[in-house]
Amino acid sequence: MSGNQVFHGGTFHGPVINQLNAERIENSFHTFNASAAPTELKDAIGTLHDNVQQLSARLAAQGADPDEVISDLENFTAQAAAPKPSPKILQVTGQGLIDAAKNVAELVAPITTTVNFVLKLMGLPSI
Repeated sequence: MSGNQVFHGGTFHGPVINQLNAERIENSFHTFNASAAPTELKDAIGTLHDNVQQLSARLAAQGADPDEVISDLENFTAQAAAPKPSPKILQVTGQGLIDAAKNVAELVAPITTTVNFVLKLMGLPSI
C-alpha cells in the first residue's frame, strides 16, 4: 500500500481502510477535541489518532481486522476525556494500542511514546 493517511483540518486524507472505520476514528477525535481537555492533551490525542489511523490502514492491508485497535482508541480517548477517568481502562486500552502497533514496526515507537505521554499527563505510570 503506498502513501500514508494524514489528519488535516478535521479530516483524514490518504488510503482509507474503509469508510466506517475512518468515521469511527474521526468521531472519536472530534468528540475529544470538543472536550475541556488542555491543549497539550488534545495535541497528544490528535497525534495518537493520526498514528492509529495509519496503523489501521496498514493492518487492513495485511489482511487483519483493525476493529480491536479502533475500539481501544475509542475507549482510551473516551477515558482521557472523562471527568474521572479510569486508570485501569486507560492502561489496558493503551497497552492494546501498543501491542497492535507491534505489527507495524515503524509505528511502535510513535504510538508507545504518545500513549505514555498521555498517561503521564493524566498522572499515571508509563506502560
